[in-house]
Amino acid sequence: MKAGERRNYIIIEQVSESQDARGELTKTWTEYATAWAEIKPVRGREYFQAHAENVAADTRIILPYLPGITEKMRVRFGPRIYDIETVINIDERNRELNLMCVEHT
Repeated sequence: MKAGERRNYIIIEQVSESQDARGELTKTWTEYATAWAEIKPVRGREYFQAHAENVAADTRIILPYLPGITEKMRVRFGPRIYDIETVINIDERNRELNLMCVEHT
């Protein structure tokens, strides 16, 4: 992959849980890693549900290999949030990851 194709600076976040003063669990997202990546829409689909229109966009995010990335994490790109559906280690060579994501709406 050419270096110029990875022009999007992303933040990979993981969820952490803590208890507040009342003992209730609260979830917060914290930074796990940052990387330069390529963000490519794979396809878009529209569907109607309960008289409301929802748009789900499938996106592939290509980045250098980072150990420990899981489907429980998410990607932040500016104001946009992507939920990670699948993590693919290309050819199991630990050089590149493809994250198959759905944009969080």
